[in-house]
Amino acid sequence: MKRFFFSVIALAAAATACTESGLIDTPAFYGNEIIFAPYVGKTPVTKAVSVSKEYLEGTVENGGGVEVYAFLRDKDVTDPAQIDVTTPYLYAPLTYSNGAWGYGELAYWPEGKELAFAAYSRNATGCISNHSEGSLTQFDFTVKDVVSEQIDLLAIPFKTDVTGNESGDTHVELRFYHLLSRVGFSIEPSEANEDVSITIKSLKLCGSFPKSGHVDLTKNPAAIAPYKEATSSYAADYSLLEEGEAFEIESTACVITDPDTGNESIISKPIYPNAAAENNRFMMIMPGTVENASIDVTYQLSGDDERTARIALNTWTFVPGYAYEFILQISTAAIQFEAHFGAWGNPAETDKDLVPVV
Repeated sequence: MKRFFFSVIALAAAATACTESGLIDTPAFYGNEIIFAPYVGKTPVTKAVSVSKEYLEGTVENGGGVEVYAFLRDKDVTDPAQIDVTTPYLYAPLTYSNGAWGYGELAYWPEGKELAFAAYSRNATGCISNHSEGSLTQFDFTVKDVVSEQIDLLAIPFKTDVTGNESGDTHVELRFYHLLSRVGFSIEPSEANEDVSITIKSLKLCGSFPKSGHVDLTKNPAAIAPYKEATSSYAADYSLLEEGEAFEIESTACVITDPDTGNESIISKPIYPNAAAENNRFMMIMPGTVENASIDVTYQLSGDDERTARIALNTWTFVPGYAYEFILQISTAAIQFEAHFGAWGNPAETDKDLVPVV
């Protein structure tokens, strides 16, 4: 019997098959059995540093797993407009239990038909609403106001290139892409010989950010379109530090010494709430162009008064699937910024100097 392999790049996913089309476990009637098997590829970067199998192996209650849908299509039909995406042939919430991915029911490749696939990360479930006219591939996604509660949204391009041919195993590869933009902040002292305590008391990304957008999984690649018409659906700022939180670091922690030469060099260190895990330091925001964007920071150096600075980003475009790292370069005299950004996993692709207004 030809097996149907279902895999997720970087997510090491095998998984479930809950069907909503009356499938029964009779291969002679329905064709070849659908079996989910693991596949590990390159690990994309996400809000929690990277998407690995561990990222998705959490319980359903904690947002683990992947939502996967398969829809019937006629042979040679690849246009999403000609495929019924309101009723799934197969609904497969990929979940992990007892050290393995698995599913509760057997399912089989449809006789005389092909399948189209849509999938997104289950951690997005709590941010999803308003499925369009019963469609499982179109819905609204809302960014949380609190940075620590924001999540990454991963999805695959609508997949219509897998056929249930009669020879060998059929392997469905799901390559996930980031639909949002990621923003992180780091700190770097300007002089290696300065021994100063640095406290960041407030750090905000300011502007006018659409909070909700419409996701269409039938796009290739899958895409999110921000809603821009309602003023109430905008966020004026996102604060990295919540009320009462602060980030503290000694400037010497940013200095490393080469064990062979003894030479010192300065490195940047990520900024995050002291009470939070470092890998939860990123803002996940709706992509798009933001007018009058800025970064507002309140900081204090040991033995000095509290200072504030505003770094104008002006008209700034956040690209979906891009990671942005803003680096605060602080000395006893001034504060400077620079920005690194690029395709996810390569945030230093482009550099940009930013001039603060103190």
